[in-house]
Amino acid sequence: MLGLEAHAGRMKVIRFILDGERSFSEILELFDLDKSAISKQMLVMKESGAPSSRKVGRGMIHRLEEACVANFFSCATAVVQNKVEKQLQGLAK
Repeated sequence: MLGLEAHAGRMKVIRFILDGERSFSEILELFDLDKSAISKQMLVMKESGAPSSRKVGRGMIHRLEEACVANFFSCATAVVQNKVEKQLQGLAK
């Protein structure tokens, strides 16, 4: 699961599906990428075990499998924001 945070797009998808199930089309609308690039990132995420998918008609619905992932990403985001703020403060001096 640690590989999830290594890619900003994956973090964006995780935050998006925290609110509930989302179709592949809804996820695709978040990015300026083609379907194959999004599919590849979704596969990496599914291999981590965080999101799960189910087929509905011709489409796929994705949801977050474990709610604890939200806490992990909130913490990781806070750490990164804190680091950036410290770096900006150092540049301002």
